[in-house]
Amino acid sequence: MKNLSKMLALVLAGLMLLATVPAMAEVPDGYPELRIDPTTGAPYDFGGMEIWIYNWWSPADGSRQEANNTFTEDTYEYQDWLTEDEAADTDAADDGEIVETEGEEDISPANWIIDYDAELLAVDFTGEKYNQATYETFKVGDHHYGFSVGAAEVRQVVFFNKRLVEEAGINPDSLYTMVENDEWTWEAFEECLAACAQDTDNDGVVDIYGMASNTTDVYLVATASNGGSFIDVEDGQFVITATEQNTIDAMNFAVDIVSKYQMPQPEGSEWNWFFPAFKSGMAAFHVGQAYEANPGSDLYGMEDEFGILPFPKGTSEDAQYCHVQSENTVVIPGNIDRETANKMAIAYDMWREDTPGYEDDEEGWKTDLYDRFYDDESIDITYALLRENPVADTSIMLGSNNDVLGNGFFWNLPWAGTVAEVMEAKLPTWQALVDDANGAN
Repeated sequence: MKNLSKMLALVLAGLMLLATVPAMAEVPDGYPELRIDPTTGAPYDFGGMEIWIYNWWSPADGSRQEANNTFTEDTYEYQDWLTEDEAADTDAADDGEIVETEGEEDISPANWIIDYDAELLAVDFTGEKYNQATYETFKVGDHHYGFSVGAAEVRQVVFFNKRLVEEAGINPDSLYTMVENDEWTWEAFEECLAACAQDTDNDGVVDIYGMASNTTDVYLVATASNGGSFIDVEDGQFVITATEQNTIDAMNFAVDIVSKYQMPQPEGSEWNWFFPAFKSGMAAFHVGQAYEANPGSDLYGMEDEFGILPFPKGTSEDAQYCHVQSENTVVIPGNIDRETANKMAIAYDMWREDTPGYEDDEEGWKTDLYDRFYDDESIDITYALLRENPVADTSIMLGSNNDVLGNGFFWNLPWAGTVAEVMEAKLPTWQALVDDANGAN
């Protein structure tokens, strides 16, 4: 597959042991049925094989977060039945490895990652359990190389400081009402940004800014909210779509609100200055990612209460409330033989089954989220809407988001010129990436 990728540029900051998978014989009432090996007619015998899941978030000692609710306790009980707990040991991964990427990795050549269509015939990755946007994103030609389970993790959202919004004369609850009434638009968002920008001491200097945001997230989700994209696939070939009107209009809007309402980066500050700026009440809005409210993340423990909204929908016929999908995507190294890889896939499929007793609980995904936010509307309205509306970013198939979109494009706006001028300078790089990828198919 030629130079389609720079291989898996993974930083494995942690690892989790899926543990020893026994040869199972009895199934407790209500648990999923054992998978049958078609060659024997009996349940698969995993023979105590060790399967490791490498990712960036799990503790290296194999521990897991303390269960703080009944659902998590029941999940752990099922997983404990499925496996035999053992301490993590980085030298013990002899049987198999599953890698969970951050969703911004390049697709690797066939001899580096298992092709699920050709090799893993024991699991149906097109079924309802699996995320089809991920499955199609990690596709090269007729081959699929990555998958993820369940609804998409919500990414880009609009955080708003309830105190600052209210002080600007806006009822925080009215923002959720606009979303429910399909009235949360680019125009409405800009009106809020303008109202919240305040010179509180009348000295001619802005004291409270409209927003302090990660501009990469602003540009990505604004484009998606207008039905635009930067790179797409047509008839099996990568094509540049950044010059289409939906994208141009979205980028012009995004650059405009950044120019007007974004808090200037403080001199000498780090790249992520916008987190402490929003958290300390220096700006009313922050376009970022939902996980930033998680325990231990950048906005957790904020003194002022905040809510979250979807990014407002654009002006085109294709406008939508959405977020740009970036899933933790599962891949299996290609140096593992087909029989072992199939058993690994089956074991992972069983590991990620719905927790017994909760199969029909359509609201179960909300359980842990209620503890992270200051209002139920963030989950019941915004999360519920966005988890069903992910948009794939095909540009990650050509390289990392930073390389393809950030360097020379996002990061050059607005200081280096207009959207049209900066895009024109970036087009030769995109064309070279597209030509290279199409030649590798």
